[in-house]
Amino acid sequence: MTVSRPINVSLAAFPGQSLDASLAKATLAAASGHESIKPLSAQDVQICPQVSTRMTEELAHSLRSQFPDLRWRLHANVWVRERRVIRDLADWNADRQYFVELATISQALHAAAYTAHAGLRCRSSLSEAMNATRAAADLFQCRVGIEGHYPTNGDQFLLSSWGEYALLLSARVDYAIDLSHLHIVATASGKQERGLVSELLASEHCIEVHLSGNDGTRDQHVAIDGGEWWLELVNAAHQDATLFTEEIRERQVLRRLS
Repeated sequence: MTVSRPINVSLAAFPGQSLDASLAKATLAAASGHESIKPLSAQDVQICPQVSTRMTEELAHSLRSQFPDLRWRLHANVWVRERRVIRDLADWNADRQYFVELATISQALHAAAYTAHAGLRCRSSLSEAMNATRAAADLFQCRVGIEGHYPTNGDQFLLSSWGEYALLLSARVDYAIDLSHLHIVATASGKQERGLVSELLASEHCIEVHLSGNDGTRDQHVAIDGGEWWLELVNAAHQDATLFTEEIRERQVLRRLS
């Protein structure tokens, strides 16, 4: 099956590499032509925590000046402080200042959206994390989406079951859907909730869709092989949702940061 709309190459596809290097390689991948199941694009650039370049407001302005035709956005706990930190929406109340710093950079990029993971269950309730998503939209002055997780030992993460994804759909809060995460949910539960997934994708609150493959046990960001049960649902994604592939294309060891 072919996905009928362009899928942008997320910079997460080049973990541990600099912003310049990963952007160049994403652009090259998109220019190389259509892959077996999807046309690739580099029009929308998603800067992720896997990028080894620290983001600043000055760099954001420079990127806008250098690449005026690209559309930029941040994803998750991008490196903005001298020392890296992991901050999810569950940490909204514990470290609001991090999101203030991130919002300044997002606004300098003229970003249309920002997405972040729900985070640890011990840090927040699901309703609090969704409220943080709404509050972050006011702070960032753009659409902000919450991204769900998948089952782990100890049930560590919010938004990691079909029941919680159903709650997300009914909450009318913006979100990102990572279909590889939902494959892990399906494998763990023994249920492929195709109807729910279709509704999640088609909703006006779906602002991003992430695609990659895994074996159903953990997040691996491997290549899509075309046999994924969710692939036939992708074309139903809302017209305003931006699609990103997170398939790892080149890996570089992340250097230790202090």
